Amino acid sequence: MAKSPSPLSIMPSLVFAGKHMRPDNVRSHAHACPELILIVEGHCQVDTEQSSLHASAGDLLMMPAYIAHNQISNDYIHTLYVGYDTDQPLGDEPGIIHLEDTQM
Repeated sequence: MAKSPSPLSIMPSLVFAGKHMRPDNVRSHAHACPELILIVEGHCQVDTEQSSLHASAGDLLMMPAYIAHNQISNDYIHTLYVGYDTDQPLGDEPGIIHLEDTQM
């Protein structure tokens, strides 16, 4: 019988992490890995060649590897972001998840 992989063996590897807490826009850039961007406070527009995503506090942006994107806020914004390496990417197109305020 084949042994199931341990949950840690399929976990993505963290490549980078950081926060953005200021009114500055972020110029267009790309990463060699997928990126997740959580909007903690404020709102922004993220443009790629394929689409424009509008996000506000509580939204999670999913950016595939090698997709050039910017972040236009024109006001204070607080984001948390992580780049990760995985064998199971979330998809080939940028996307957004509107997180619900839930109780555990």
